[in-house]
Amino acid sequence: MNTGEEYEAAEVGILKLGLEPRNEVFAGDVGYIITGIKNAKEVKVGIPSLRPAAPAKKPSRASKR
Repeated sequence: MNTGEEYEAAEVGILKLGLEPRNEVFAGDVGYIITGIKNAKEVKVGIPSLRPAAPAKKPSRASKR
C-alpha cells in the first residue's frame, strides 16, 4: 500500500491560477505537496498521502494500478 517511508510536507495547497497554500485539501481539489524527497524511486504515482498516525485500512483504487 505504501513504501513505509515517512516525510514531512513543507507545504500543502491547491492549484488555481498559481499555487495557493492551504492547511487542508479536500476531495475534488487539485492539490500539491512540496516535500524534501531526494529519491524519486521512493514515490509511487497514485498513492495517496496520509497522516502516519491515521493509516488507511485498505488500499485506495488509485494505488491498485
